[in-house]
Formats: sequence, structure tokens, C-alpha cells
Amino acid sequence: MSSWSAIAQVSVTATATLRGTLIDFKSREPLARVKVELPGQSREAMTDDHGRFELTQLEPGEVEISVSTVGYSKLGQKLKIPAGQTLDLEFPLGPEAVKPTAAGALNVVTVTGKSGLSAMPATPSLYAMNNTDLQNLSTVLANDPMRAMQTLPGVSANQDFYGQFAVRGAGPGHVGVVIDGVLLDNAFHGFTDKGDLGSVSIVNGSLVDSSSLFSGVAPARFGGRTGATVQVDTREGSRDDSFTRLDVDFLSASLTQEGPLGTEQRGSYIVSARKSYLDYLTSSLKVKSSTLGYSDLDVKLDYDLNPSNHLSLTTVLGTSQFAREANLEGNQSLGALTDGSGQQEFSTLRWTSKVSPRTTSRAQVFWAKDSQTQRNSAGGLLMDTDATQYGLNEELTHSLSDQQTLEGGLNVRQRQTSLKEQSLWNYQVGTLSTALVPVADFSKSSVESGAYLQDTAKLLNDQLTLKLAARWDYSSATGQSVFLPRLDASYALRPGTQVAAALGQTAQFPSMDNLYGKFGTPGLNAERATTAALSLDQDLGDRWRLHTELYERNESQLIYSPLTQFRLTSSGSYAIPTTGPVLTNGLSGYARGVEIMLQRQSANGFSGWLAFSRSQNRYTSDTGMEFSGDHDQRTSITAYGSYRWNNTLSFSAVARYGSGTPIPGYLGASSGASSRGDGPVVMYAMSPSLNTQQATDYQRLDLRVNKVIYGPKYKLTLKAEIANVLNHSNWRYYDYSYPAPGTAQTVAISRNTTMPRLPTLGLSLEF
Repeated sequence: MSSWSAIAQVSVTATATLRGTLIDFKSREPLARVKVELPGQSREAMTDDHGRFELTQLEPGEVEISVSTVGYSKLGQKLKIPAGQTLDLEFPLGPEAVKPTAAGALNVVTVTGKSGLSAMPATPSLYAMNNTDLQNLSTVLANDPMRAMQTLPGVSANQDFYGQFAVRGAGPGHVGVVIDGVLLDNAFHGFTDKGDLGSVSIVNGSLVDSSSLFSGVAPARFGGRTGATVQVDTREGSRDDSFTRLDVDFLSASLTQEGPLGTEQRGSYIVSARKSYLDYLTSSLKVKSSTLGYSDLDVKLDYDLNPSNHLSLTTVLGTSQFAREANLEGNQSLGALTDGSGQQEFSTLRWTSKVSPRTTSRAQVFWAKDSQTQRNSAGGLLMDTDATQYGLNEELTHSLSDQQTLEGGLNVRQRQTSLKEQSLWNYQVGTLSTALVPVADFSKSSVESGAYLQDTAKLLNDQLTLKLAARWDYSSATGQSVFLPRLDASYALRPGTQVAAALGQTAQFPSMDNLYGKFGTPGLNAERATTAALSLDQDLGDRWRLHTELYERNESQLIYSPLTQFRLTSSGSYAIPTTGPVLTNGLSGYARGVEIMLQRQSANGFSGWLAFSRSQNRYTSDTGMEFSGDHDQRTSITAYGSYRWNNTLSFSAVARYGSGTPIPGYLGASSGASSRGDGPVVMYAMSPSLNTQQATDYQRLDLRVNKVIYGPKYKLTLKAEIANVLNHSNWRYYDYSYPAPGTAQTVAISRNTTMPRLPTLGLSLEF
């Protein structure tokens, strides 16, 4: 399960001595408070602050060594200690759910005296998480790695039920999620809904190796979104031994099996199955007779064809289900979702080839599917949608010298989307109908292709790093091509101090729904954004780092039309949405702000960060209307910390604060809260101004403790967490009920709290 170097020294006695150093698999940091045992000789030791241990007066011969500490995978290994000699070994330990192997350890880049995440970022606006932080922040509630990303600077996520989030004002639809190199349109179990259901990532948290958030200008290989990019990489399985892991969380249980492929340690496999059980949660949250369920099967295969060629296959097969009792009276129940089913599937095969000592090729084919069907209590179809994509990527990296690297790539994907949608609201006459009315019905396909080139050069004795890059993207659905230049520079003012700047353009083509849906308008252009960022990173010693960043994103040609919303006009008359080709590229805006993050990343003692963000997100339409963005969160503060107390106990806590974001819509003053058959509502007068009303501030504090119990052949981790310790009422607003023309111009919005104070328990059993 591990690799080490052994130095034999002659001893004058017939007994043997075993010494060693325990290090973190990736950061190479020495690990303190790690228990080292020789069960057969009833001997044990604990590593010191330098990760060192020593066992003397040992009986020579073959022994079995066991190494364990909380937050890291248990390591067991047989080795032979010659009589009268001393072995001095180095053991790498992998984080929880990660199995370092001999092959994997040889590929780790040594970073002397620093953890990988505490090192200076390779580009401004880059925030990364390792597996340990992901496990602590994914919550015992759902074990969702996407929820861990919600604690990073600039991220807005005030809906506890949802894994999706906004970044620097850009909503989930403009945030790209890239899993194992593939941009997915939907990386979540869930449904298109009115804001009261929820969602969970399609990737089981125990399979994720690392996640990175590019809040601003991402590397040129990423395209297709005007906002942030989330990069998720899954891990390889163990190449040494087979392991089984059972994870039981509050919402779901998963069983994971991993091990080597073949007898030569040339490959590995991981198979993980997950199933949710949400009945208790929905009753605790007082969601009336509704259940959102999900299940998935994840498969990861890795194999070395030879030392220069590696194959990797990732497959996720998922389903989502929703059931709810109809709680509206009369024909209004015909418009309420009571039964839903969906599929979220994804598969990719990657071939990494060392073409020459200086050139690496990464070829990839992929396929993804996202479909859902929604029905009312009478079985009537509300929505039936199916979106598939398949394609290929090719990336080449060539090192011209030790100071210059060229990267280039091509990508092509075929997209097929169909949608049928019916509504109880009859837009033609402006009233509720007595039967469902078709509002969208199309089936369309398109091809999207792109290419990029990036040149990275190190100058001035490696003090200055320059990245010059450009992307070209094309969509057959619109016939439009876009050229997107990018520039990235970082300069080491002195050891431990780095200033960096980035400037780049991004684009996002219209979705099929934009072009052919309820308000579909053929001929729309791509949305555009130009982002600039300036950052300063200061190493404060003892693995502390201070990151300060200023940014501005200017957006243009955004797709919008007030004709898609219920509203009052400037003259005070009431207007309802107009179906048909009403969308335009008539919206522009900006998001600007500052982010400050104080971080300590260490395998020993305290690890975590304190982050502060202050920002503004505003838009202007081609008619001159100005308004705040739906995700305009002016202030956010996040604090996260974890501490490994000893080899069996660790603590972590996360606190989040976010100022209230707008309640989307043309809403005026509120006349107060009341109740109706399906729960509490808040009444608002209609208004000619958009997004003027704000939700209350978001606050949440979560506490967690992990306790490990070791057995001869197993490791049991008990996880206890209290979500929303202070029981703060974080309100959610959903399901808008608009008036018919000629009636009182008030809108009723359902309102309820999200997560109450909720104790949760979970466990992980590894054997």
C-alpha cells in the first residue's frame, strides 16, 4: 500500500530497530500524532512533531506494521527486519478514502516545507480543496462535495437544500462544473422546480480527490461559461490491496469497493453504489408529505498499458425521484408537481500518452445524459425534457524548455435536446386555465467546437511567470464564432510575496431553451464577459498565507427580456409574460469586489481559513432599466477550521454569513405574512422596478467531531455534526402566485425556513 526507502545499518545486537517518518501523501508534510503498531510483538509508538517514530529491541524477521490516525486511511504492510540491523523508512499516508499506492506515490511532486494548498496559487482567483477539507465540509447530512465549495470566498449559497451556488454574482447557469475533464450541463440529482425541492451532486464524495474553484479567469482549456469554473477530479483506486468502505450519512448510504486490476499493479478499480433515504429529513424540516430521492452507481477504472500510456474510465449512472401529495385545491392542483423521475448519467474514457520526454497527449471521449419527467396529481405531463451530449477532447502539452511550455487543444461535442412543457397559466388570455396548456415543444441538435492555445514562460530567474492564451469557440445552433484572448502574469516580489494579475474574455452560447423554448428566440448571440483580477499573496510563516484580490467582471449581450416576467409597466399597468420570440441580447452589467482570505493549510494542528468578501452586481437593460442581480450578495464571511487532536479524534467547525440577496421579481412593498392551504406566504405589491426587495441575512454555524475506532482488520469512523447550531431562521422564498389581470396587483410568495438546528450522525467503516 505504500512506498518507502530503506537504509540498513549494522547493529551490534541480534535484535532489530525500526525507525521511520510518516508524511502526507501529497504535501509531503511530516505527520505528528500518528500511531505505529507491530501487533505481532505488542509494540507501538506515536510520531513526534517531526513525524518520526522509533521501535527498538524488536524480534527480527517478517513483521506486520499498522499505521493509523484520524483523517487518514489506515495503512498496513508486511516487511522483513534483518537481525542486528536498523531500518529507516518513509511512509506516505493518504487522506480519508484515498489509498496511496507505490505507483501513485512515485508521481508526487515534493514541496519542501509546504502543503500543496498553502503554496502560492498558479493563477489569481484560484481556490483549491484537498480530500480532507472536502470530507469535513461535505457535511454528514449529504456527503456532497459541491456543498464544500459553498464555503469559499465569493460564493453565494443561501438555499441549504441545494448543492448549486453562485460565484461573484454569476448564477448556477453561468458556473461551469467540469468533472474529469468534461463540462456538464447538470452535475446534480434534482429537478427544475419552484425552489422547494433540493439537489445533490451526482458524484459520491468518497470518490473525489480534489476540487478547485476558478472564480475569475480560468485557464484556456476551460470554456463555455461566462462565470466561474469548478474543476472536480476523481481519484484512483488502490493498486496494492482490495478495500471495502461503507459510508452511512444522514441522507444516504454508500458502499465502495476498490482494489488492483491484475497482479502487476498496473491498474485499479473503484465501484461505489449510493442510495438516499429522506423520509426522516423531510419530516424534520416540515415539508409536507414530500420526498426527494436519488441513487447512483460510480465506476472508475485506471490501467497502465505501458510506462508511457495510461487509460482511465469514469462512469456515473444516476436516478432521481420525487413524490409529493397535492396540497392545492381545485384545478390549481393540476399545475403542481407531485411526481417526478429523472436520469443523470455521465461517462468518459481518457488516454494519457507520453509521446516524448517533452510532450504529453490527453485524448478523451465522453457521453452525458440529463433527463426528467414531471407530472401532476392526475398524471398530466408538466415537463418532459431530455438532453444528451457526446464528443471528444484532445490536449497536448509540450515543454520547449525548462522555462517555457506550450499547451493546445481541440474539443467537439454533439448536443441533442428535446423539451415538452405544459402550464396551467394560459399566457394568451392571461388567466389560469381549467386544463394544462402547451407552452413549449421542440427537439433540436447542434454541434459546438473549440480550440485553445496557451504559452507559459518563466522569466527573470523564474520570478516572473507569463501565460498568453486564446480560445476559439463555435456553435452551429447560432452560426457564431467567438475569439477569446486571455493574459495571466505573476511576479515574486521577494520570497514569500507574490503579486498576480489576469485579464481575459469568456463567452456562453444560448441554450436550446433560449433558442426554441417558451420564450425561444432564434438568432441570439453568445453572452460575453471580460474579467480582470489583481491579487497579492503573502506567506506569513508556519503555513499561514494571506490572499487579497480585487476583481471586476464586465458582461455584455446577456440574454433577457422583461416580457418573460409578471410586472407593472412604467405607466403602472399590469403586464403578464408573453410567449414567443421575445428574448434579446439587451442586457449588460458588472460584478466587482474584493476578497480577503487568511489561510493555514497543515496536516498537523489547526488548518482552515477566514474569508471576507465585499461585492456588487448590477445590470442595465437596453431600455435603461437598472437593477441588482439575482445573486447580488454584498457581504459574505466564511470561517472554517479543523484540528486533529490525536490519532483517534478530530474537530471541525464552519461558520457562514451572507447579506441578503434580492428576492427576484418585480416586487414592491410587502403587506406581511399570512397562510394558505400549502403553507405560509408573504404578500407583495407588484412594482415596475426589478429586484428591489431583499431576503434577510443568511447565518449558519456547523460543528463536527470525528472519532475513530481501530480494529485488527477494520477502521470505524463515527461522525457527529450539528447543523445550524444557533438555530438561525434562514428564509427561502419560492413558488410565486401571480394575480390574473383585473384583480388586486399583489403576488403571494411561499416562504419557509431552510435548515433548523439539526443533529446528524454518520459512520464510515473501512475493512
